Amino acid sequence: KLSFQNFSVGGSGPNNNPQFQFEHRPTDVPPLSFAIPQLVRFGSGDPEFKANTQQFGLFVQDDWAVNDHLLVNLGLRWDVDTNARNRNFKTPDRAVQALLALGANPQIQPAFYDVRDYISTGKNRKVDYNNIAPRIGFSYDLNANQKTVFFGGYGRYYDRALYRNAAEEALFTQYTSSEIFFSADGLPINGRPTVRFDPAFLTPEGFAALRTSLAASNFPTGELRVIPNDFQTPYTDQFSLGIRQRIGALRTSLTFNYMIGKNQVAYVPLNRTSVPNAGGFFDYIPLINGYGNVIAAFNDRETRYKGIYLQIDKPYTKASGYGFGVAYTMAFSKGFGYEFNFDVPNFDYLNFQPNAGNERHRVVVNGIADLPFGFKVSGLMTIASGVPALVTDGETNGFGVNIRKGNFGPKDSFFQLDMRLLKAFKFGHGEFQIWAEVFNLFNTKNGTQNNLCCGPSAYGRNDILVGPPRSLQLG
Repeated sequence: KLSFQNFSVGGSGPNNNPQFQFEHRPTDVPPLSFAIPQLVRFGSGDPEFKANTQQFGLFVQDDWAVNDHLLVNLGLRWDVDTNARNRNFKTPDRAVQALLALGANPQIQPAFYDVRDYISTGKNRKVDYNNIAPRIGFSYDLNANQKTVFFGGYGRYYDRALYRNAAEEALFTQYTSSEIFFSADGLPINGRPTVRFDPAFLTPEGFAALRTSLAASNFPTGELRVIPNDFQTPYTDQFSLGIRQRIGALRTSLTFNYMIGKNQVAYVPLNRTSVPNAGGFFDYIPLINGYGNVIAAFNDRETRYKGIYLQIDKPYTKASGYGFGVAYTMAFSKGFGYEFNFDVPNFDYLNFQPNAGNERHRVVVNGIADLPFGFKVSGLMTIASGVPALVTDGETNGFGVNIRKGNFGPKDSFFQLDMRLLKAFKFGHGEFQIWAEVFNLFNTKNGTQNNLCCGPSAYGRNDILVGPPRSLQLG
């Protein structure tokens, strides 16, 4: 496979209009109140960006029937993204100066990174030719009659989304996402410079004047986004082992799946002190050349998934006039880190937590049956224990922001029943069908909580609708 991919980013850019954020946190020092905004986020520069990359992949597989019992599948895939690391990108001089100054700052020592790993010369990012993915599978027919079959497999699967992260690094050198923190007295808070708030900033003219004055003084506002020169491609290793059994007209299977995700992309701010201050906070370190934050990509994020699948199927036949299937899943899913990890100073403070895929139980039932006068009725019913809410602790634990604890908050069960009625008419050598479908027949309000934060009052209050409302479709 050979793929030529061209990317184009357009529009007004994120936060092109200033977004003022108000928070009420009386326990902070100094306390936050709704009297003045905590910060403002805004964008500036050219949001129009174009980039391209070429990808090729080679795959070979052999299915080897060793004997009447054993079938072995052997495969190997090799993928190359020629520009996954944006190899011709050169870090701007002002950004190089800011990174080197940060690296020399004793407040980051002992550092968990080397700033030189994030400085691209346009020649030191090589194409990664190591994305080699083996695929191995087998099935063993116990009595060579397709009645009792053991099966299993292993495969490695590489992600193809890496270039998006590299392109963002280049985009944010020409379009700057900025933020300004406010205070009542203009003094730094946990090392972060602030601006004394003036209500005039809430007007277009006042905000324009603020930006002009801060730019003249090189006040740190802009964000610098960087990726390592040896950025690795995320991948998953997937294992399965199971048995299929025929019992009369029934087809049954039991499968155990295990997936490990490695080299997943995670962002962390680099300009934090390595040692907390007297108040327990890891201070923000201002950068030079007008940068307020430097956000770096790492390959430290990981995922783990264990699943047990049980399936029972009775295929539809014209003789019997009906068919059905039942599928049950038990899952255990957790992750190490999030895409943006701003609530910890570095990865040493993280551990594996339940993630958004941690839905413990799910049952899916389908069925089809013949009715009089050539009608057919079919349905799909899903019952699940629900996805637990992401819990965010209101305590900052010295990191300066709220701490995400993992997806183990309150959850609501999920139920949905979909039905279809179909009538077929002979039409030449084929047939013409008319059908009606109803999704979520009982209009069940399946809800979940997106983010549970900062107190018990939000427990049990759903803020996201999962699945469709009752809908009718004709065809």
